Amino acid sequence: MSTRAFQGARKKGFEARRAGKPKVSPYGDTRTDRGFVTFSRAFHRAWIEGWEAADKEMEETHGG
Repeated sequence: MSTRAFQGARKKGFEARRAGKPKVSPYGDTRTDRGFVTFSRAFHRAWIEGWEAADKEMEETHGG
C-alpha cells in the first residue's frame, strides 16, 4: 500500500483496534455484476491490515 488513500485506510483500521472496535471494516468487499473486484476491496484490505497490525502490537506490548 503506497498511496495516501490506502495509508489512510490502514491508519483508520489501526486506530479502530486501539479504540477497542471489532474487526469489521467500514469498506465493503464490493464486486461488479460480473464478479470482478473493485477498489473498495483494496481499501477493505488496507483497513484490515491496519487493524491486525495494532492487534499484534497490543498483544506484544500488553500480552493480550
